Formats: sequence, structure tokens, C-alpha cells
Amino acid sequence: MRTVRMLSVLLVLVLAMAGCGRHYYYYYVPSGDDGGEEETVEPQDGEEEEDAPGEETGTDAVLPEEVLLITGPAEDAEFMPGDELIVEWASSPDVATVAIQLMRSGSVLLETTEATESDGEETWDIPADINDGNEAYNRYQIRMTVLDPKGYVGYALSEYFTIGVAEEDDSGLSDVVVASTSITITVIDSGALIDDDTVDILLNGEAVISGLILVGPPGMDIPLELDSGDNTVEIYAVNEGTTPPNTATLLISDVTEGEAEQEWHLSAGETGSLVVTAEPGS
Repeated sequence: MRTVRMLSVLLVLVLAMAGCGRHYYYYYVPSGDDGGEEETVEPQDGEEEEDAPGEETGTDAVLPEEVLLITGPAEDAEFMPGDELIVEWASSPDVATVAIQLMRSGSVLLETTEATESDGEETWDIPADINDGNEAYNRYQIRMTVLDPKGYVGYALSEYFTIGVAEEDDSGLSDVVVASTSITITVIDSGALIDDDTVDILLNGEAVISGLILVGPPGMDIPLELDSGDNTVEIYAVNEGTTPPNTATLLISDVTEGEAEQEWHLSAGETGSLVVTAEPGS
């Protein structure tokens, strides 16, 4: 009788037989001092399939690259909170549906997509508070799990990538919600001295007005045409006038949530920003 000693770590490859749903397990069995041989174990009719010895199976099994391979994000890619992250992958025709999770240091952090067609690409926006104000992490991964029980069952992991920490905006500006896509902002030099503070104002990355010299009350009205949803308004301090810093009052029309009157404090070359969310009819 031959004595068989099983290795503690065994390589398992599960291959689905076309049309019948059977699986084959391939693993390495050492036989005495004569070396090893590869054996194939096929379940007999009426018998339940057994897991290959010493190896995780099911959704806890790592799939071969020819079955499922995550190609993006690339290794050591760098992202910031709020960025768009594109997950890319290649899969065999047997993989129909996948779930996508964000991992941090080996643990599941977020369920980004519960179930999606395995079409090779999925886009996800990184939450602004992903790192909770802590330092950047460089141990993020995407975990993709196959959900279709008729084909392969298991998961794949991406290379490690980094999500940094968003810089805090200490300009004094804060986000608001408005009830219209057509609003007016009013800017007023609010310093003790009207000292030629100069700013550029941008909406969604496009210049609305450049080189605006701030004036005292009642200030200057600037109409803005917003997109429905989130819009980013930026104030860039061209200078600090004759009395630092660059300081002004900002009035925002049609505000339903947030502060309709705000004040910024900027050094020359700094930018303050706020998100204006337009919800017509709110």
C-alpha cells in the first residue's frame, strides 16, 4: 500500500467541463522518494465534489489570470479623494457577472459595485472622506469576485495603488445648495481698507472673470449659469492688495442649504473653492 503525503500548500486549478457542470482538480502529490506526479480526480456520478486538499475554493479561491485578470488601476498608480477611478479587467467568456470591492491593507473597505456585467470596465468615484483625514495609503487594491455559479467561482486582485489625502481648504469658503441653475454671486472687498485686492473667478475650471479688482459695498454682481448638480467655483488670489491678505465677502443667491454669506482669506497665489450644487425646484 502506497503512503501518500500531501503538501500543506497545493496548487488547485478548477476547470469547468462544457455542458455538464463537473470540475476537475489538479494538484501535486509526492509519492515516496520517487518524486511527484500530477493526478486528476473526477467526481463519479452521484458523488459530491470535494475541495482539493489544503486549498481554499469557492469565492475564496484565487482565479488563474486566463480566467480573470485586473489590468487597471496600474501598479503604484496615484489617486486623490474625489478622483474618478477606472477599473479595467480581462476575463474568459465563462465569466458573466462580477462584484467589485475596494481593499485597504488586505481588508475589504467598500463595496463599489455589487454586481455588474463582466464587460472589462467599470468607473467609480473615490469618496472625499476615504482616508478620514489621515495620511495617504499605498496599500489599496481592487478585489473582483465572479458571481456566476455556472462558470468559474473565485476572485482576482489588482496591483497595489495609492489614494492620497485631499488638502484642507482653509480659505473660509464652504459648499452650498441652490434652487436654480441661474444664480448671482456678489463679491465685496471687506477689508478695513479698499486696497485693490485682485482675483480671478472660475466656474468648473473655466474663467468667468479675470483680474477683477474688488470694490467696497455694494460690491460687484456676477451672474453664473450652473450645470444641474455639482459645480465648482474657485477664487484665485492674484495679489493681496496693499494690506494682506486678500479678503472679501461673497454673497450667493438662491441658497437653500449652507451659508449664503461667506468670507474668504487668501494669500497671493492661493485658491479657495466651494461646491455649488444646483437643485432646481428644491
